[in-house]
Amino acid sequence: MATWSIAALRAILATETDADSPGSQELMDQIRENIEALLLLCFADGFTGTCTVIAEAVLTHADAAQVADEHDGRTLLITSGDAIGNMYTIDDTAAQTITCTGDTMATDGVAKDDTFAILYDMKTNTDGHDHDGVNSKELGIALKAGGLNTSLSEVSVAQGVSSHETVTGGSYCFWPQIKETGGQGLTAQVATAYTGGATYATIINLDYAGGSDSGYAQFRYINASGEVFWIYLLKDIATGEILARSAAPDHVCFGNGGNPETIPHPFCDYDPALHEVVIITPTKSEVKKIRKDARKQGKSFLQIFVEEYEVDELSSPTWPDVPVTVDLDEDIETGKKIVIKEKVVKQDYFKHKKLKKKSQEVIL
Repeated sequence: MATWSIAALRAILATETDADSPGSQELMDQIRENIEALLLLCFADGFTGTCTVIAEAVLTHADAAQVADEHDGRTLLITSGDAIGNMYTIDDTAAQTITCTGDTMATDGVAKDDTFAILYDMKTNTDGHDHDGVNSKELGIALKAGGLNTSLSEVSVAQGVSSHETVTGGSYCFWPQIKETGGQGLTAQVATAYTGGATYATIINLDYAGGSDSGYAQFRYINASGEVFWIYLLKDIATGEILARSAAPDHVCFGNGGNPETIPHPFCDYDPALHEVVIITPTKSEVKKIRKDARKQGKSFLQIFVEEYEVDELSSPTWPDVPVTVDLDEDIETGKKIVIKEKVVKQDYFKHKKLKKKSQEVIL
């Protein structure tokens, strides 16, 4: 009898369910196997393994190493042993451990040599099948819109600030949307007295009259691969105030010439005598947490960042050492798009930092 196997799926025959065919164990087993197989087909993320050590809340395995936080928020399914069919919400993943905080796996019967599979979130899903990487497969940290893979690039300025910002996505952007949260006056335009350089780029000038909050603009753009999420901050050296911000799942040069040396950050008005550029490259779990909170509160990514997070000034994280998508080209013969990737060099004046909650709790 098959258990938790996609190969077990088969159609139920009419002769098994007609009036002359009484219920049987074989029929009931096949119905169960079909349900199990369909759950795997629809929700399995492809990672399976075998338990080597089990504690109440931590399962250890020796299978292919996981990326840190890779399966956070998804569901651990036990596929053999006494606890077969049990599901647990995954709170943390390390190289070869899966942590399900508050659960009692050992007491429930999960044991060494039991097999498991990881499903997209089956237990705490409150926001539907939106391809966020937790409840369903992530699309390059993107949303599906009108048949195109798209992402959001967002910029903002503090009260009393006027700033030109280069928008991630550039020539791939759609019309912007704006908002301000303090009941004051926000002016948003292409540019005013712009002196940013000779490279074509999508620029927005935000001028926020005042108030205690911020002015925001967001652009939906046809995305790249989103290998690294980037948060850029323009900081006043004299006061320590963050004047402007930008956040997107692609480097700012994407859609703006594709050269991270020419456009290393979004701040066209950057003056090294007056400003610092702080860059945060949050983990996937941090991005997911902020996005989830933004959805729950009816706010945007940067608004949650402004209201609930700050820079961990004592941190010194490793600079991303992976090639990221900086441009798209086209093969002349086939017409297919070619993705251009390269490593982004950390400029000497960049300050690379981590996030932390304003409660002073550092996010690990």
